[in-house]
Amino acid sequence: MLSSASSRGWPIWSERVAGLLRKGGFLLRNTHVNLFPGNLAVVAGATNAGKTALLLNVVYLNHQQFSMPIYYFCSEMGDVELKERLEQFEGMSIEEWNFRAIDRSTDFADVIVPDCFNIVDYLELTEDLWAINTHLTNIARKLGRGLAIVALQKKEGVKWGRGQEFSAEKSKLYLSMDKNKLTIAKGKSWANKQVNPNGLRVEFNILKGCQFEMTQEWTRVND
Repeated sequence: MLSSASSRGWPIWSERVAGLLRKGGFLLRNTHVNLFPGNLAVVAGATNAGKTALLLNVVYLNHQQFSMPIYYFCSEMGDVELKERLEQFEGMSIEEWNFRAIDRSTDFADVIVPDCFNIVDYLELTEDLWAINTHLTNIARKLGRGLAIVALQKKEGVKWGRGQEFSAEKSKLYLSMDKNKLTIAKGKSWANKQVNPNGLRVEFNILKGCQFEMTQEWTRVND
């Protein structure tokens, strides 16, 4: 399964290209943060908060929009489980998915494909958590004009993922995800120069394992 991404100066999360969810849900483009070639984004999520559901929606909404391939590096799902997750998306057969799924759990920088859309689900650290920035920097250096979205684990209710603030140093967009909540912890390039995206939060439910339904609009929080 191979895919697509525009090599022009996308704002990936802007209105022109995809986002998180369909009708009745919320879009990642509404994060008000632009990403450009060579950028890295982080999604730090608590256990069972919906990281994989979010990342698969990114693939779902982008795999026919981009001119460059999407590579999805998965550390905790085999072929059977991934197929089951993809079949939850209504109106989409397995044959229509257009991306490359690869089983990988370590040394992601060694397999990042330059000038492509790379998704890492997820980068697992059990020791030397302070070294997270080194791992992310090594990934970013391989991107060329591509893009990477890297998922990390975090504790419920805590802002940052494993490695704390070190995990945010390299990212242009950092999303903090708890059950039913998604917060922009860091957004470098404001899509709307009049609206600071940092600290905005949206609340949601996940239906049928993959459909995000917004329950509260983006609002500013002070954690």
